[in-house]
Amino acid sequence: MQDFKAILLPDEYYHVFNRAVGNEKLFITDDNYRYFFQQFSKYIYPVSDLFCYSLLPNHFHFFLRMKSANVICTQMEVIKFRHGNDVSLIPDFLLQQFSNCFNAYTKAFNRQQKRKGKLFMEPFNRKSITMPEYYTKLIHYIHANPVHHGLCNHVKEWPFSSYNEIINHQNDWIQHEEIMNWFGSEEEFKRFHEQPIERKFMKR
Repeated sequence: MQDFKAILLPDEYYHVFNRAVGNEKLFITDDNYRYFFQQFSKYIYPVSDLFCYSLLPNHFHFFLRMKSANVICTQMEVIKFRHGNDVSLIPDFLLQQFSNCFNAYTKAFNRQQKRKGKLFMEPFNRKSITMPEYYTKLIHYIHANPVHHGLCNHVKEWPFSSYNEIINHQNDWIQHEEIMNWFGSEEEFKRFHEQPIERKFMKR
């Protein structure tokens, strides 16, 4: 059985994903997608490096690397998390940052939609990614998710993923240089995304 509740540690890579409870939707309007990213920028971006993402109406995927212990401890001190820069508290702090992100979004979404209660499944899923040869497949999987779910016909057509941002250098948050090193070139990045989605390596 795959471990989808991995401990979050500095300098480690993770596939973070989750979905809405029941038949609920996470995102209904374009503003919902944008507001979710505002919360991501507030809580998650300061403690992680972003490689790619895809936001779908009822679930999301991120490929992230947690930042170094020094950077994370600085953030802990900034927000006065418990005992400041105690390295042993980093996993708890990182979990709290994700929780804060989801809770902040849920409160705003509930107000907008006049609903109550939980919006995200708990706890959220995070899978440790330890094999570099997996990186390109995971990026392809995340970008192709909207195609797999019938939301578009090609990865470039979905507006709420990082595919076009990577191609067009539109998002300074994304680790563009590292991504291109993994694929070899921008042309190889595009070619790789023309392949059928490889489901067998990401059973959930």
